[in-house]
Amino acid sequence: MQRRVVRVLSVATVRVYGEVLLHPTPAVRHCLICVVGIHFFQQSSVVAGRFLKILFILVARFLLDRIGRQPLLLSSVAGMILSLATLRFSLTVIDHSHVRLPWAVGLALTTVLSYNVFFLIGRNGTHHMGLQLRDLPVAAMRLGSEYASCNE
Repeated sequence: MQRRVVRVLSVATVRVYGEVLLHPTPAVRHCLICVVGIHFFQQSSVVAGRFLKILFILVARFLLDRIGRQPLLLSSVAGMILSLATLRFSLTVIDHSHVRLPWAVGLALTTVLSYNVFFLIGRNGTHHMGLQLRDLPVAAMRLGSEYASCNE
């Protein structure tokens, strides 16, 4: 009895999905296009975000050697503050406007991206590097002493 019920349910499920995917109504077709489009752009934005994160962390690593940690952090924080102030300005303009302003929307999106870039260059890419570099001689001495004690 249970096997027959499961089979009837699976056949009914296949029929429903077959009708939805093969012969959808215009409303269902519109929903499917929206869902697939949202999923595509969500996945592509995640991939692009990860690529940008890796890229700007590498930029921070190379800049750290050239200009130092403190100027990199200060310029990063200044850029983050400027990005957030510009974002506040653009969102205020959008809120108080009675017409659509594409430049303000573009400015808001650009400032969000610039905030992420400044964060990745300064705060995310360098906050732990000083500790790693400072502990390197200590780790080398510890490793050397352990090696020497093993050979005695």
